[in-house]
Amino acid sequence: MKSSGCPIDIVLAEDDEDDVLLFREAWDEVNLPHRIHWVKDGEELLQCLLHPESVGIKNFRPRLIFLDLN
Repeated sequence: MKSSGCPIDIVLAEDDEDDVLLFREAWDEVNLPHRIHWVKDGEELLQCLLHPESVGIKNFRPRLIFLDLN
């Protein structure tokens, strides 16, 4: 059973689509409401964080950021 409440905004910076799929599947098993925002690299991540309206997001304050560094 999923818990109720406001979803957790999560940003994933990852260039490998297979890893993104695995990440999404893992979070779908967590009993917390969440929204995953996927960006392909650090530049897109900065754009998303500094100017969220430019990527169609309003009032964006992610609670978690996952960044692929290799």
